[in-house]
Amino acid sequence: MKFKLLFVILVLCSSQDMPDLEFPKQTPVIMLNDNNWDAITHLGNEGLEKPWFIFFWAPWCKGCHRIVKIWEEMVTIYNGTINIGAIDTYNQELIGDRIGVTKYPTFVFFDTDNRMYFFNESTNIGNFTQFVDEKKYLHLEPYDTPKEIDHFKKWLRRIFSLKMVPVYVVVAFIVVLTSLCIYGNKQEKKDKSEAKRVRLELYRKSLEQKEREEYLKKKRD
Repeated sequence: MKFKLLFVILVLCSSQDMPDLEFPKQTPVIMLNDNNWDAITHLGNEGLEKPWFIFFWAPWCKGCHRIVKIWEEMVTIYNGTINIGAIDTYNQELIGDRIGVTKYPTFVFFDTDNRMYFFNESTNIGNFTQFVDEKKYLHLEPYDTPKEIDHFKKWLRRIFSLKMVPVYVVVAFIVVLTSLCIYGNKQEKKDKSEAKRVRLELYRKSLEQKEREEYLKKKRD
């Protein structure tokens, strides 16, 4: 019964369509992909003229949709002093593997010394601009911008981004599995408690029987 319930929930979840994210064709954001990344960004090379702030997204990511307008606003705010880019690393896997993207959305700031910093605050325009203007990224651990794929990060990304399975299906599976485990633990505790109660009851009855027999024996004597 438990596994039938799990199967039904997974089928229902997988049948729901997720809206695809798309940037407008005339977007001012620099749109990147596996083919143009090196030629446009020059990340990993010496002598970068401007920093980059890049939004890594996936078409099915609901949290990514509202970032599109924010990211276009970032272009207006910085007016060319910082390169504002975006890349769909769910479909453009090479760059996702190289940078080590494991969740969506992900935002990475690349300074002119080829160090990269992962933005980890709430995703609103105020936090993004403070991150840049107040150089909050300097309080974070920097990573060298990789020029090649780190295969450990690649497999880590495969595990966490789950390319072959929609994330909402995985979440549903985890929730149901956790619920079943909790239910199983509660049932096990209940069974143990019931078994203990039965043992105590049998022990109590055996004592009563023994006392009764001793009483009858004394009475006969």
